[in-house]
Amino acid sequence: MGGSGRSQPADTSSRRRLAAVVAGCLVGWFILVHGLAAILRATGGRPGPGAQSSLEYAWPTSRDSSGRFLGYSRFDAAELNRIQQGKDLRDIRYVGPDVPSSGPDVVSVNVLDDFTWGAAALSDQTDRCYLLLKVTDRERPQFGTTLHGWLPKGAPCLGASAVPERVTGPDWPDAGSDSSSVLENLLVGLLLLGPVTGGIAWGVVEVAKVPDRGRAAIRWLGPVALFVIGWWMAGGAAFGSVEESWNRLDAGEAAGSFIWSTLGLAVLGAGAIAFIVTRRRGFDPHKTLGLTGLALLLAGLPVAFMVAATSFI
Repeated sequence: MGGSGRSQPADTSSRRRLAAVVAGCLVGWFILVHGLAAILRATGGRPGPGAQSSLEYAWPTSRDSSGRFLGYSRFDAAELNRIQQGKDLRDIRYVGPDVPSSGPDVVSVNVLDDFTWGAAALSDQTDRCYLLLKVTDRERPQFGTTLHGWLPKGAPCLGASAVPERVTGPDWPDAGSDSSSVLENLLVGLLLLGPVTGGIAWGVVEVAKVPDRGRAAIRWLGPVALFVIGWWMAGGAAFGSVEESWNRLDAGEAAGSFIWSTLGLAVLGAGAIAFIVTRRRGFDPHKTLGLTGLALLLAGLPVAFMVAATSFI
């Protein structure tokens, strides 16, 4: 009983340290994520939600809670105003197809039929009219596509312009065209490739240390592949959660922003914990790399699905 009594203070102290580390990581990560968003916003690298965001939030769900297809015909400007569609982003006012949008908070709606819904919104950032078109498969309404387009500068920003003949692009016409987007993509690429390169380099160095390099290479092949797959999954999920965190921040949802940023930290933390624990327990390097990759994969998969699901809600 004496030995058990002496270990209790040490256990309590360890738990307190662990709790302090976890709390510190959460606070530090939250500050990093939202501090970066503030820096990008201040430098013009991440403008506030614009016409494109308004159009994406303006799109109504075409199904009820049971999954039954409702069709788009009912979702004209009057109905969207009634249900306050898009209120999670901002207060959006909806007008008919022949009334022009005067800014990102005014969306001109064009309901073509039950299977085709279009809208237009004028950007206060580019002075261009952006168009969005939702087309649902008539035979299989569970499938559909989202098309994008824009009008020349100065053209009336009418929802009536959002028709299949005019709106044909799979993405926004200016997606990734500005310098900030290029720099952002470069940064993301470097962060995704960095750990992958490190994991491969670690394997090469370890293989070179032993005489039987062929057998060592075979032993390392699986763990390296698992780590590469795991990191790409986890890295993509983490970046996706950060993007969702920024979107919630734009919409004024502090709690949602915190939850999404915490999910990103949890994914990366799972890999870090697996790496530290296996190294401290003396696992062989190739096992450490493989188990780290497995932890990243298992943590990243559900978050990646959650991020993907937000695109269809």
